[in-house]
Amino acid sequence: MSQAHQRNRTLELTRGTAQQLPFESSRFDLVFCVNALHHFDQPQNFIAESYRVLRRGGALITINIDPHTIETWYVYDYFKGTRETDLKRFPKIEALKAWMSETGFKKIETQIADYMSSHKTGREVLGDHFLQKYGTSQLALLSDEAYTEGISKIKSAIAAAESRNEEIVFAAEFSFPAVIGYR
Repeated sequence: MSQAHQRNRTLELTRGTAQQLPFESSRFDLVFCVNALHHFDQPQNFIAESYRVLRRGGALITINIDPHTIETWYVYDYFKGTRETDLKRFPKIEALKAWMSETGFKKIETQIADYMSSHKTGREVLGDHFLQKYGTSQLALLSDEAYTEGISKIKSAIAAAESRNEEIVFAAEFSFPAVIGYR
């Protein structure tokens, strides 16, 4: 936090946890949570805390990938267990909407906030920042051995394609749904 404060001294920085936000009730118009919900031990508590700190008419916006609907992501194809782990870590959109409703949020809606479409050809994939060990939480959670095994599978697939004079494409096609609830 000291590094962030040095970069911009006008910011008010506060340390806290998602399950117990260190702010008084009805303080904010917006709580914005991007690619973090799956890291919280109890996301329902975060939703309740967000409701508490929002003013009437305020909104909670969560944006995450949804592994329950992802059809194409080469990480899932080459790194054993990543999809299965994500299916456990990420709540389904309907569950998230239900938690918001149970907490008291009104007018709950979903929108597509962003869409990822990436096609890396052959060795180009080895430079993909998402393929780095800590480029995504999916890979960061893997043991070094499992990560190395996945990289080896990718390199073997590239070598096999090259030996046949074929092009191999590593695709990532998925959306980032936003779930929005209003207090």
